[in-house]
Amino acid sequence: MADQGRWFKLWFASVTDDKLSALPNELWAIWAKLGAYIKTHGNKGVIEIKPPSSILCSLLKVDDFNDLINAIKCLPNTTLRNNNRDNGFFTVSFNNWVKYQEDSTSYKRLLKHRKKLNDNGIRREEKRREKEENKHIYGEFKNVRLKDEELQKLKDKFGDAKAKEWIKIMDEGIETKGYKYTSHYLAILKWAKNAEDKGEKRIGDYYPTL
Repeated sequence: MADQGRWFKLWFASVTDDKLSALPNELWAIWAKLGAYIKTHGNKGVIEIKPPSSILCSLLKVDDFNDLINAIKCLPNTTLRNNNRDNGFFTVSFNNWVKYQEDSTSYKRLLKHRKKLNDNGIRREEKRREKEENKHIYGEFKNVRLKDEELQKLKDKFGDAKAKEWIKIMDEGIETKGYKYTSHYLAILKWAKNAEDKGEKRIGDYYPTL
């Protein structure tokens, strides 16, 4: 299973590392490309290769599998182990992989951050659904959602007839105008207050019979 990370971190100090700087440019490039390949296809700095490994040979610009093995043997801080001499399997390991590629990586921090955002989003959606589940639907077009106690407060404030009319206005407004409110109860109270302040019965394009 691959590491699933997107980045192979090539530290700036690698260009002045004694062992790496002693390599010819061709082998230095092989070391860097092999590290990126292991990051993509390996697991925790380890990968198993077997003949002919054509893709890897092409990537590292070596002629064949034997040249690939000989090149890897020349790389510092890299371990090559022959697993089974009969089938030609080899295990390639980058030493200090955890230290240089995994500890406090931005990728892991990003995963943690995304998980936190996702968990928060799920919790917010659950809370919203819980609130909605406690509401009943009203209106001819079934657009108005009110809790039992909210409906009762409207009736207490306006009387049954007026409360029914306000629900009708809200229902029709949502249906025809696409009004969107987090709380239909608070929206009705605001509409009523605006009408009272203006000394009129008009709400939007509607003239309720109050």
